Amino acid sequence: MTFSRCYGPVSSCPARRLRSSSPPALRSASPVSIRSSWCAKPARRCSDRRRCPVIRRIPYAAADERDAHNRIRLASDLQTAVANQELLFHYQPQIDLASGDVVGAEALLRWNHGAFGLQPPDRFIAVAEETGTILDIGAWGLHMLTAQAAKINRGRRIPIRFSFNVSVVEFTRRDMVAFVERVLDQTGCRPEWLTLELTENLMVPEPGQIRCVFEKLRRLGVGISIDDFGTGYSNLRYLESFPLSEIKVDRSFVHDLAHSAAKRVIVESIVKLGAALDIRVVAEGIETEAERAIMRALGCSVGQGYLFAAPMDDVAFQRLLDDGLALREGWDARRLLTMLDGSGA
Repeated sequence: MTFSRCYGPVSSCPARRLRSSSPPALRSASPVSIRSSWCAKPARRCSDRRRCPVIRRIPYAAADERDAHNRIRLASDLQTAVANQELLFHYQPQIDLASGDVVGAEALLRWNHGAFGLQPPDRFIAVAEETGTILDIGAWGLHMLTAQAAKINRGRRIPIRFSFNVSVVEFTRRDMVAFVERVLDQTGCRPEWLTLELTENLMVPEPGQIRCVFEKLRRLGVGISIDDFGTGYSNLRYLESFPLSEIKVDRSFVHDLAHSAAKRVIVESIVKLGAALDIRVVAEGIETEAERAIMRALGCSVGQGYLFAAPMDDVAFQRLLDDGLALREGWDARRLLTMLDGSGA
């Protein structure tokens, strides 16, 4: 005799009788409708309670089906998002922690969807990568950002450096060096005004091929940055293997820096590594005066975060550049660090 997973005979277990005993309409229905109709029934027991104690109701939320439907709709609508001019950038300024000057900006992608409103990238980038739409989005993004950089830096004494995230799909499915060089020529943007931000998963598939592309981009003058540095498994190897121009300290190391001696040691080590290898270090997620002062005291020169400004549209960003950013004079961070480290924080 064959026994079911609930240790009862197949013939005595209602969960195993679903296909054979259910009417033809139910057997031919979709998995979602079967799951919904079956889970709507109350839990039942087999005749032999010792061998088939209980069939528990499997919860199925209508929200799951709604989320799946929304995902399908997002994938469909993404096909026309670029043509319909629904994509845009918000810019978060990067600040010289010593002078308070705006020295750069990270361009953060947004999708102004007609039904769902303003969507952050983590809501749709995975779908775009799965469907291949990321190639169109990436091409639009590079053209838009380089044109914006050329416009803003025209006549500026100290140019603003712009950065944005690039998907691994773009490196595997297009000639990135030729593509970047062509876009720079078309928009009039200088290579040193552009930095491509990458995450750890980009390094996994073909590190040798990726290194070759990085070297060509760096010879061109384009910056290469590792985002969320310190959170992966092989970040230190990146410093040795790839021609990086920038690393961004993950916000998890910056948050509550004043109350963690371990975080301060880690951040200081990253800053010293960057200085020794001639790699610029940018601190992400600075939200308090204490974090700004401590990062500056530890040797980090550039930071971004809500202490300075939230991400903003291009009009507000231009206004910020015109008016300047007023920063309060911080306290003596060295004295603060001495007090904190002396107390074993």
